[in-house]
Amino acid sequence: MKRIWVTALLFSILGVIAFCMVANTFQILPANVLPASFIGACLGAIISAIITQFLLSGQTEHEEIKERNVKVFERKSKIFHEYIDDLWKVLEKQKITLEEYEQLRKKFSVRLMIYLKEKASRSIANYLKNIGEFAGVTGKTYEDLKENIFGIINILSGEINLGGKLDIEIDKSLEEPIFPMLFKQAVLNELNNSLQSSIELYEGKFCEEDDLISDGEWGGEYVCFDFRRFKGCKLLIGSFSKYCPHAGIWMLLFIDKNIHSIDKFRFNDENEYRFCEFSKYLVEIWAAGVDDGEWAGLIKPYSDNEEYTALGDFDVPPGDGWLFLDEPCTIEPYRHNYREVARIIAKRANYWFENGRIWEKESDTSISITDFLEKYLGNRKEN
Repeated sequence: MKRIWVTALLFSILGVIAFCMVANTFQILPANVLPASFIGACLGAIISAIITQFLLSGQTEHEEIKERNVKVFERKSKIFHEYIDDLWKVLEKQKITLEEYEQLRKKFSVRLMIYLKEKASRSIANYLKNIGEFAGVTGKTYEDLKENIFGIINILSGEINLGGKLDIEIDKSLEEPIFPMLFKQAVLNELNNSLQSSIELYEGKFCEEDDLISDGEWGGEYVCFDFRRFKGCKLLIGSFSKYCPHAGIWMLLFIDKNIHSIDKFRFNDENEYRFCEFSKYLVEIWAAGVDDGEWAGLIKPYSDNEEYTALGDFDVPPGDGWLFLDEPCTIEPYRHNYREVARIIAKRANYWFENGRIWEKESDTSISITDFLEKYLGNRKEN
């Protein structure tokens, strides 16, 4: 600013000197008139300099503000887009952990709020609070989670003038091609939510037959839970694949073949046409409180068991009632309620984990899953 004023004054002085020299040299003005003209020229030069200075300073300030606004918008846009990406990752998993919620809350408080107007900030805070209720809690629906996430994204979009907004109905239509994968993820999430209440189990994951044994023949796919206290033993739920040796979604124990203390409990019905190498690793879990001789299944409603029925039900299509995630015709009937179906399957799995029985053939009695593992694997020495 100081340099601009000095420059303007210098040019004013030079302008006055030039005026006087030209007027005297070419006798434009008489000598007695020159002082008055000099004063007029000086005043004119000073006024011109002042006007020029105001114009230059105004232009400079405008450019500085414009440059600063551009930098602020770039920074704001980057932060908003990063936050939107974080929200979308939560949506893809269809659930949120306490740690993920803490990160969203922290980023909102530390990074987003300084760029938001009060109304937008309060609206996002309300949506975020609702999302926090999903952290580590069962019984919340994916649709509610999506509604709150979409609400935040639409506010952020408006704040950086993207010009559009997310529409839940359009998004639902776009989910249709990936429906099997969404169903699969929902099943895994709900089973983990339901069975993680047990201190006996680690978090579950999908495993194919080839992940479990080296000489598999069928290629079934299961949700597998490793036991914390019993090495070499898994809780198996499935198969969720049509390539299934036992044609259905059952709850079974999968125990390594080198654990011989439970050999007499292994499934060994070699007369069954689907009996295979994979079957030799299985210990059957039987449904208690229903018709004798049935494995604990997660699709059949078992209407004669009131406690089981109270967990909820869903309409099973006529026929065998298969539900295989890699067979479109068997999951198509659940397209519009698959998350609720996944939730009921998970509740049934938890019920059978607590109430399913292992049959002790010699004494013709049954024993609970955890008591069975305590009795036959709890004091086992490693081979």
